[in-house]
Amino acid sequence: MHDVYVTVLRMAPIRDVQTLTPAETMAALGISRSTLARYVEAGKLRPSRLPSGHRRFSAAAVEAILSREPWEPAS
Repeated sequence: MHDVYVTVLRMAPIRDVQTLTPAETMAALGISRSTLARYVEAGKLRPSRLPSGHRRFSAAAVEAILSREPWEPAS
């Protein structure tokens, strides 16, 4: 696996790493908040919503983006 889990474990070692907060997602991907918003708008990442309204992103989806070859077009 990529360093997503290592990064997330350093940030929140007790929490379940199947989902990531927006901040954890941005840190793992090395992107800004506006780029995360563009990823969501383009459908590259689809957040789930907690009952509180906060967004969470799938660690598997982040892993898929990280494992994509640089020249491979986004789907």
